Amino acid sequence: MRPVSCRIRQYLSPHEREYDALQQEYYHDPHEEDTPSFLRALRFWPNNHAAVPRDLFAHSARELDSYLPSHAGRPARMIRFDAPTDEILIYTSASCLNQHTSPNSRRAASSCVFKPTGLPSSEQRSLALRLERRGPTGQGYPQESNRAHLRAAIAALQCRQWRAEGWTAITIAADSEYLVEGITNWIEIWQQNGWLTSRETGNSYEGDAVANKDLWELLLCEVLELSRMGLEVKFWLILHTLNAEAHAEARMAAEMLKEEEYFCRMPYAEELRR
Repeated sequence: MRPVSCRIRQYLSPHEREYDALQQEYYHDPHEEDTPSFLRALRFWPNNHAAVPRDLFAHSARELDSYLPSHAGRPARMIRFDAPTDEILIYTSASCLNQHTSPNSRRAASSCVFKPTGLPSSEQRSLALRLERRGPTGQGYPQESNRAHLRAAIAALQCRQWRAEGWTAITIAADSEYLVEGITNWIEIWQQNGWLTSRETGNSYEGDAVANKDLWELLLCEVLELSRMGLEVKFWLILHTLNAEAHAEARMAAEMLKEEEYFCRMPYAEELRR
């Protein structure tokens, strides 16, 4: 399946902050006359179904020692042990304080962890941000954990120039079934249904508008754009207990960071590139 082209249009908020709006283009499968092809991301399945991230990816600087000669000049990442490709792992998670109270009192945040332990304290290992109250199109949305999990995956893919670093695959390990099932399975059904809910996707009611469509489309666009550049993105559903660091980062961000109004694409700032 060849990737579609995604056009990102730039906007400025009243506070001159940049955010993205997505126009998704579909294509037709030449082997299926007049039948559109619907898109989704890849699911990560370890060869050993009992395997956990630490079994397959380096999680400390010491574990990277044997890999550094073949990855000279690249930043330290959680590199996969048993893969012929240059594959790295990123953890993502989210937190929403006061999730079951009034929407006005909720505080949601997202996080990703993309570097191993044992590095100098000056090196940034993770990224955390408050969930913006407005999405990429400028429309307002309530603070809630599902939306924050989607935002975490988008931030993980945008926060570094992964392909320029030389990687050919990224596995996002997340503890959100909503995120992983959605981007690897349900999103194809939603597209086929005209972005309406279905019982096949775990919804209680059929025919409602899919929640968080703006972020689903943007996440899919990021995955497809990286695929076009030769970087495969996969999603791995892991237990919450295996994602403690990313979840703690998200919770701290929800507690400590100031509220953000407008969506902002993660900048490739010079000091954050490594």
